[in-house]
Amino acid sequence: MDKIDSVNASTEQNYGKIAKAISWIFHPFVIVIPTMIISMNATTGDLVGAIGWSALCVAFVIAPAILYIRRKLKRKEYTDADISVREHRFGIYVFAGACELLCLATLIIFGAPKILIACFFAAILTLVIGTILNTQTKVSAHMAAMGGCTAVLFYISPVLGTVMVVASIAVGWARIYLKQHTLGQVVIGWGVAVASVFLVFGLYPFGQ
Repeated sequence: MDKIDSVNASTEQNYGKIAKAISWIFHPFVIVIPTMIISMNATTGDLVGAIGWSALCVAFVIAPAILYIRRKLKRKEYTDADISVREHRFGIYVFAGACELLCLATLIIFGAPKILIACFFAAILTLVIGTILNTQTKVSAHMAAMGGCTAVLFYISPVLGTVMVVASIAVGWARIYLKQHTLGQVVIGWGVAVASVFLVFGLYPFGQ
């Protein structure tokens, strides 16, 4: 029995490592970057420009959000980088939302590719809905990012979109396995983001 318990413990540990690796590889701050570059390059044919606009978005939204979370962790106002306590998430939602609005205004003023602007409208809509739902349940930010990126990339290429669906399943498993979210929270996060992208892309006129 001791040997069986040891094998089970080792298996659990390996699964845990895999789940953590998947969570970091497909972290919201990570997966959105190649999604922005791929979508802009596909619709404008300007790879250098796509990288430049993506860098601007990182500077306006992702970098400030990371610094915000690090500051909260240093002050012990957050228990971990995942912001596992649901009530703690409202602060980062408000802060990230303000950063996204500022970035969106900058993108519009300086004539960013329309697909990037559409992505930001969808992201803000997802954030608003997610913030409201967070009053009742801890919506998965990982899955919201995966859902949004899946929908955007599916618009660009059904093949890429299908790959992202498979990746989304892996991320969903990882978040549940790590006990960060329930199945319902995973599905809600993914579904809200997908619906937001489809809604905005259907209403917002953009092209090359």
